[in-house]
Amino acid sequence: MPTEDQSGEGQQVGEAPRPEDIICIFNPAKPRDCYQILSLDQGEVDGKLLFNLRTFSVGESDRNETLDPLLDNFQIDKLPVHLQPGPQRRVHVIVSTHSGTGLGLQFYNNILAPLFEALGLTAREEAERGAAGEPSNFYHLLITQNADSVKEFTRGLLNPGRSDENVEHTVVLLSGDGGIVDMLNSYMPPGRDDIKSEDDVPPERLPLLAVLPLGTGNALFNSMHKTVKTPMAATDLIQGLRTLLHGKAAILPSFKAVFPEGSRTIAYSESTDPASTANVSANPIDSVSNLQEQKSYVSHLYGVVVASYGFHSQLVWESDTPSYRKHGDKRFQMVAEELLKESHAYQATVEVARITPSGEPARIERIDRSRHAYVLATLVSNLEKTFCISPASHPMDGHLRLVHFEPVDGAKTMEIMMAAYDEGKHLDMRWETTVTEGEGHGKEAGRVGYEDISEVRITTHEEDARWRKSAPTTRILRKLKADLQIFDYLIDSQSIAIMTSMEAESVTTILCTSKQTRFHIGTPNYRELDIEGLNIIVRSGGPGNKGTKSAKGKTRVEGTEILDNATLRLKAGQRYALVGRNGSGKSTLLKAIVQKLIPGIPEETRIVILQQTNAEDGCTTASPEQPMPPKARDLCVLDEVIERATARYEVQNEIEILSHGIDSNDPLDAVRSLRKIQRERLQKDLFLKAKDAKLRSGARGMQARKALIAAEKKTAEFDAIYGQTGEEDISPETLAKETSEAADLLADLQLTTEPSKAAEVISRAKKLLTGLGFTEATMLRPVSSLSGGWKMRTSLAAASMLSSDQLILQMLQESDILILDEPTNFLDLLGILWLQRYLLALSESSDPPTLILVSHDRDFASLCTDLLILRDKDITYFHGDLPTYESAQAEKKIHLSKMKEAQDRQKDHIQQTIQKNMREGRAKDDQNKIKQAKSRQKKLDERWGLETSAKGGRFKLNRDLPGYYLTSRAEIEIPQDERPVNFVLPEPSDLRFPGSLISLDKAAFRYLKSSSTKTGSSPVVEDVTLSVHMGDRIGILGLNGSGKSTLVKLLVGETKPNSGVVTLHSRLKIGYYSQQAVEKLQELGISNPDLSALSLLQQEMSSTEKEEGRVRGLLGSLGLPGRLASEVPIRKLSGGQLVRLEMARIVWRNPHCLILDEATTHLDYETVIAFREALRDWEGAVVVVSHDRWFMRGVVEGRIEDEDEGSDLSDDEGQPPRRRLVYRLRAGKLSQLDGGVDQFEAILEKRVAKLSDS
Repeated sequence: MPTEDQSGEGQQVGEAPRPEDIICIFNPAKPRDCYQILSLDQGEVDGKLLFNLRTFSVGESDRNETLDPLLDNFQIDKLPVHLQPGPQRRVHVIVSTHSGTGLGLQFYNNILAPLFEALGLTAREEAERGAAGEPSNFYHLLITQNADSVKEFTRGLLNPGRSDENVEHTVVLLSGDGGIVDMLNSYMPPGRDDIKSEDDVPPERLPLLAVLPLGTGNALFNSMHKTVKTPMAATDLIQGLRTLLHGKAAILPSFKAVFPEGSRTIAYSESTDPASTANVSANPIDSVSNLQEQKSYVSHLYGVVVASYGFHSQLVWESDTPSYRKHGDKRFQMVAEELLKESHAYQATVEVARITPSGEPARIERIDRSRHAYVLATLVSNLEKTFCISPASHPMDGHLRLVHFEPVDGAKTMEIMMAAYDEGKHLDMRWETTVTEGEGHGKEAGRVGYEDISEVRITTHEEDARWRKSAPTTRILRKLKADLQIFDYLIDSQSIAIMTSMEAESVTTILCTSKQTRFHIGTPNYRELDIEGLNIIVRSGGPGNKGTKSAKGKTRVEGTEILDNATLRLKAGQRYALVGRNGSGKSTLLKAIVQKLIPGIPEETRIVILQQTNAEDGCTTASPEQPMPPKARDLCVLDEVIERATARYEVQNEIEILSHGIDSNDPLDAVRSLRKIQRERLQKDLFLKAKDAKLRSGARGMQARKALIAAEKKTAEFDAIYGQTGEEDISPETLAKETSEAADLLADLQLTTEPSKAAEVISRAKKLLTGLGFTEATMLRPVSSLSGGWKMRTSLAAASMLSSDQLILQMLQESDILILDEPTNFLDLLGILWLQRYLLALSESSDPPTLILVSHDRDFASLCTDLLILRDKDITYFHGDLPTYESAQAEKKIHLSKMKEAQDRQKDHIQQTIQKNMREGRAKDDQNKIKQAKSRQKKLDERWGLETSAKGGRFKLNRDLPGYYLTSRAEIEIPQDERPVNFVLPEPSDLRFPGSLISLDKAAFRYLKSSSTKTGSSPVVEDVTLSVHMGDRIGILGLNGSGKSTLVKLLVGETKPNSGVVTLHSRLKIGYYSQQAVEKLQELGISNPDLSALSLLQQEMSSTEKEEGRVRGLLGSLGLPGRLASEVPIRKLSGGQLVRLEMARIVWRNPHCLILDEATTHLDYETVIAFREALRDWEGAVVVVSHDRWFMRGVVEGRIEDEDEGSDLSDDEGQPPRRRLVYRLRAGKLSQLDGGVDQFEAILEKRVAKLSDS
């Protein structure tokens, strides 16, 4: 049965606590099947508040539907990290006895102390902190004795001689806003004028503040928790305790107020020295005479809430005496009534630096009036729980906002204040005021000013010391930086959630960080990048992966690390080949560049990417919000290229919307169409600003967030207008004005699509398509009817147009960075050679784009001048092509190996002489030999290692090895080879009797037009005679559409010839890899989301659990080891891994003949090398259809390197040489090429030259 613990005083058995009263639920050590619910009872006796901590126990057997949600919200398994005392953290509790309502000590004794005791924490006097061997469950308690206790404690944290200077501190403050400000100004002493930015803040670890609101207004606490809605807390103190146990750390924004020389702070305290009455000032409000005024000179102060002048500052100053503070929050009303009777007009000059829509601070401007009633700069939204002075302020957003209005009478001032209590509606107030300043008199509309600022300057002109207080001249309030890191502050996680305006992250999130320069770059070169300290992490989104917390509660993101402190450096106009294994993060890096997720890539940079295989979205720009033509519009090839290159659809769509609205019989349609287009453009702008705000931090992040808030405000204001669509909502003046704007916009859009410009674009597109092999008839065919190769050519044409700098900017997007991700996929050799020639010609233009290329085709990648090697979470650079890099690495390894071997031999010899000299020196007391031995030993210890630099000169420590090291030489480190790619093919089974495996005798095939008449189109394959024997290597070359796939289907028996004979060996096993193998596996993975590579192969092999080892061994031999094969679903495998899986499905039956149709499409270059080596030495027959020249030369022609033409090193000695044949399929006819791949390449080179010249 549920019971209530009666061990505490005043605790009685009763009902379970209300959810709104619960502080936390925990499971004590004994009994383990019991939950303890701690709640706060708050009552009032004789006008005084009383607090009581209740403990209610619930057994595991009593859990029900009511308790389970409470466990989800309130259960804590252990103390949060920030409340765990230990060697690296001190926990302090400061009880302010003289601030706010004066309830701090009672709350500590009745609530916080027993709560901490229940959670295993024990108090210790502050004076004993830091004692040797201190247990880890003690916190330090400070009960303030006077107004300086908090200041003295905080200054102690800065004491350079303290023993715990490297320890983190958590401070639980039972106080109001005054305690926070005291700590802030004691931690940043007013005497220090050198604090100008966060870099000047003391380097100690930032203290973490957790505030329990026991002040009068509690402005900071109420502002931080105004967005916390559920689970609802009955009181602020309950919410404060919940935040203490469940909250997260965030940077506490602050500002700096600078005062002129001679300024003083004023504080009042009751005097105990009768002699001091001479210094007592007359207080115009307070009737108590025995108060001592304490003054101290000050040059600047730091704040976290507000800084004000006028009615608010006068209210705070005149009510901040002990006689008024005892009235709690009622004191403000008492003083306000007196001030409202006078309604003083404060004479001052107020100047502000506003934040522009772009996020940049503008120049200082004067507010156009000399008398003011209210001037208040705030970092928070609420000055009291219901007094919302700045509705746009969000928790921790760091925005400094100014609220001000002109002198008005007391009734109007009270009306404005009451409107602020009504959810901040004072900002909407307007009134008529009399103008008495300036050249004339009259009436004008008064209002409450409200603006986002970076700085405010106030110069008072009051003669009466009461109204100017102690500031005789200029008073300046200036915000330093939004994220000035002086303190961390514990805040509820729901409040942190509203700090971002972005939606929930997608399933996969790419997180990028990098260093950024502090200097402004006036004219950046958008064609180059120079980004240091680049870190890229890929993580799964959703609530299940929010990262882990460090000791200070800051989030450390968990996920797959792609880059760690890397440098991304691209020079303008250079051609880079991005090299790395499958899974190293090449595609992720390219995606981060294209979407400009990397801080430091200007938003103005035009980045064009040609993606791998999907022609429908293969060519994109870095604007994901740009609309694409609907797929229902099946465009022809020519229109598709123009559409992608010019975004013509977007312009045409806007023209259609405006034309429909203007031509409509309803005059309001023109306004509606204009507003629709304006809203879409605002949404695009909001998307870009939201992305920029999410990427940036520091000062840039603050500017970006300000720009985002301005865009959100602008969009919200427009949405309110956008909803006004009826005649009663749109005035005649608005109708006439916006109709005219719609007509002007339509004329401008039509001007951009004038016929002469469109004709130039069409001419350019046709020239590109002709160069890629398109005829006039093919250009008019729908894209959906094309094969994969022709779709890729269409994407290439669009990317080429985007990269061209010969067209006008109005119709064509130029590219600064052109990214080609496997552009040769599904391209035939003609398209590859044309693209290669085009890119080389483009690089020789006056202002070429910077090229990043990813390709498994080594011959095609040779057009690049530099390499970006993605390896070991870093990017290394090499000037040269891939063969040169591999040769240089091999030579470097050989050189360093020989150098290390020589030094090892020399070291052994020196060690022998050292031992010999030491023996002889000690035996004969020969000090010279002993000194010689020690000298040589010192050389081995400190000066042994590299003697030549990377450039071949003499090694110099401070030049070639910067940093601190224990020796004067770098060790000789031989670069370790990456783990070789594993690709092992099982040997074919025995055929038992000889003979050709596959034989075609005058085979022909054509597609029938009509099954009844048996008539067909022109033959796809005609009169083909071909034989494949064991061990043969046969390559088939040809352009797309020449019939290669049809010929392959005849070889594997999927298609029967219309004439001729196809003969197969009776025991033949064929392994067939088709072009669509990867796509079919992806479809299979989508239909069966949990299917893994291991389970798929087990199903197809009908294997038992005993044979699982054999299946795992096969997958491992092809590069799918361990958990990758058994736990990763097929739908999550990369393209290269799917190729390996398909090969495993093919070879598990030990085929005699492999027929491979574009098998290298999704593989990285290292896997292609391993695949080539495995196929070259395999005993079975191989028929290869591929456009990869290097792969064909190695597999079919048997070349080890390109320069070893004619060599066949893979043939075993004593065995007959393999048959190595290269065929060309053209117009359905098969012919042998005696010159092999080189002959076919030479033929197409001539054709490409003719196409380019035309």
